[in-house]
Amino acid sequence: MDYYHGRYRSVQVVDDSGKTIRFAANYLRPYISSLGVRGRFRLILTPENKFIRLERVA
Repeated sequence: MDYYHGRYRSVQVVDDSGKTIRFAANYLRPYISSLGVRGRFRLILTPENKFIRLERVA
Protein backbone atom coordinates (compact mmCIF):
# COMPACT_ATOMS: atom_id res chain seq x y z
CA MET A 1 0.00 0.00 0.00
CA ASP A 2 2.88 2.38 0.62
CA TYR A 3 3.85 2.14 -3.06
CA TYR A 4 0.23 2.70 -4.11
CA HIS A 5 -0.04 5.83 -2.01
CA GLY A 6 3.21 7.23 -3.38
CA ARG A 7 5.26 7.01 -0.20
CA TYR A 8 8.11 5.39 -2.11
CA ARG A 9 9.67 6.79 -5.24
CA SER A 10 11.49 3.69 -6.43
CA VAL A 11 11.28 -0.09 -6.29
CA GLN A 12 14.05 -2.63 -6.43
CA VAL A 13 13.52 -5.96 -8.17
CA VAL A 14 15.67 -8.93 -9.17
CA ASP A 15 15.59 -10.18 -12.77
CA ASP A 16 15.71 -13.83 -13.86
CA SER A 17 19.51 -13.78 -14.05
CA GLY A 18 19.85 -12.38 -10.51
CA LYS A 19 20.61 -8.79 -11.51
CA THR A 20 19.15 -6.12 -9.22
CA ILE A 21 17.22 -3.35 -10.98
CA ARG A 22 15.79 -0.16 -9.50
CA PHE A 23 13.17 1.98 -11.24
CA ALA A 24 10.46 4.52 -10.45
CA ALA A 25 7.59 3.05 -8.42
CA ASN A 26 4.97 4.92 -10.42
CA TYR A 27 5.51 2.49 -13.34
CA LEU A 28 4.10 -0.33 -11.20
CA ARG A 29 0.99 1.49 -10.02
CA PRO A 30 -1.23 0.26 -12.90
CA TYR A 31 -0.51 -3.31 -11.78
CA ILE A 32 -1.24 -2.94 -8.05
CA SER A 33 -4.32 -4.70 -6.72
CA SER A 34 -5.59 -5.40 -3.23
CA LEU A 35 -3.20 -8.38 -3.24
CA GLY A 36 -0.21 -6.21 -4.11
CA VAL A 37 1.81 -6.66 -7.29
CA ARG A 38 1.74 -10.15 -8.77
CA GLY A 39 3.05 -11.57 -11.99
CA ARG A 40 6.05 -11.39 -14.27
CA PHE A 41 6.99 -8.24 -16.12
CA ARG A 42 9.20 -7.15 -18.99
CA LEU A 43 11.03 -3.85 -18.60
CA ILE A 44 11.68 -2.18 -21.96
CA LEU A 45 14.53 0.36 -22.04
CA THR A 46 16.26 2.50 -24.65
CA PRO A 47 19.90 1.73 -25.54
CA GLU A 48 20.76 4.48 -23.01
CA ASN A 49 18.81 2.59 -20.28
CA LYS A 50 15.92 5.07 -20.23
CA PHE A 51 12.45 3.75 -19.44
CA ILE A 52 10.12 3.02 -22.35
CA ARG A 53 7.48 0.80 -20.76
CA LEU A 54 6.75 -1.99 -18.33
CA GLU A 55 4.53 -4.78 -19.59
CA ARG A 56 3.04 -7.82 -17.89
CA VAL A 57 4.00 -11.12 -19.51
CA ALA A 58 2.07 -14.40 -19.31
